[in-house]
Amino acid sequence: MIAVKIVRPIYIRKGPGRSFDYLAPIYPSGKDIIMDGIEKGESWKGIDDWYFKINDKGEKQRYWAGGVSGSAADLIAKVQLPNAQQYINDHYSNGKLTGTLDYNYLLNLDENIKSTQGKGVKVVILDSPVSKNIAFRNPVRRPMNVDHPADDHGSFIAGIIAGYSNIIGIASNVEIIELPIKDQNGAGPDFLVLQAFEYLKSTEELMIVNISYDLGIKYADLFNGLRNKIIVAAAGSNKALQDQTIIFPASLPDVISVGCISKEYAALISNTSLNNRLDFILPDFNYASFSLENNGFGNDNGDSYSCAIVSSAIALLLSAGKITRDMNLNEVRQQVAGISMSWFDKDKFDILNIITPKS
Repeated sequence: MIAVKIVRPIYIRKGPGRSFDYLAPIYPSGKDIIMDGIEKGESWKGIDDWYFKINDKGEKQRYWAGGVSGSAADLIAKVQLPNAQQYINDHYSNGKLTGTLDYNYLLNLDENIKSTQGKGVKVVILDSPVSKNIAFRNPVRRPMNVDHPADDHGSFIAGIIAGYSNIIGIASNVEIIELPIKDQNGAGPDFLVLQAFEYLKSTEELMIVNISYDLGIKYADLFNGLRNKIIVAAAGSNKALQDQTIIFPASLPDVISVGCISKEYAALISNTSLNNRLDFILPDFNYASFSLENNGFGNDNGDSYSCAIVSSAIALLLSAGKITRDMNLNEVRQQVAGISMSWFDKDKFDILNIITPKS
């Protein structure tokens, strides 16, 4: 055995459905188990591939992706992801952000997929305008040029998807395309919705289209003729997910529908009572992200943000090559289901999991 070269402490956690697969070193706490690391490129006791990311202090945080074998498994302690709400609360309180909040870390997904950060993927935010005061890793494409958002809904969603400073989005290297359906006065005139869909139909670029709004059935015809667009839409929360019909456009068959359920409500119902059109759900957490408030940050909960998380996860899967341009929507759904947890998985509502409601 080669000598172990100590680099820095590394924090280990267990991967979903696996034994000892990868490392997430970002959230040190009293519950973490610390091991000594070795340099990238060294081979030691079955550890496969080494990666690193830069934390907010400019330090390299090393982790591995892949399996371990032999006696290496005996040396690795299993540490689960933290309680998601506690993690968020630790980084945002009393209207202020108290530390960098990393949603990429928090999502329960393999590190070798998360590490792509959505590079090369385009995500449309069909919502209120995104504040121009927010710095993203890639410039925001703004073909409709609606200034001065009246609310922060679009900005909040953009932070969860692609935040790059203070709020780290799940897919921070995507290109955000802003298609506002609300104007600077907070109104949602028909002409903005029509312009947004005209733009979507003008290009055959592969895009994820995040719709965290109930658009209304009157716009149903606009969804005809879209090409190379993966549409992800909010479906409602809690009791609304048991209604005979979920909100539009999540109700459309060619749309990935996403809802959210609180831990308390989930304990009261059976998954068989949920609307059959529902594709995925997430636990309903109180998220923190970009806001128009004086300090620039706020908190909120609901299916809008669950929708953004699934859009982000699809971006990661696209960037990792797990989803490809030639896949149909059912194949895309299958790939998302492959990274999702079952309704019956233990502790699913304390961790930022995508959940397949019918399994």
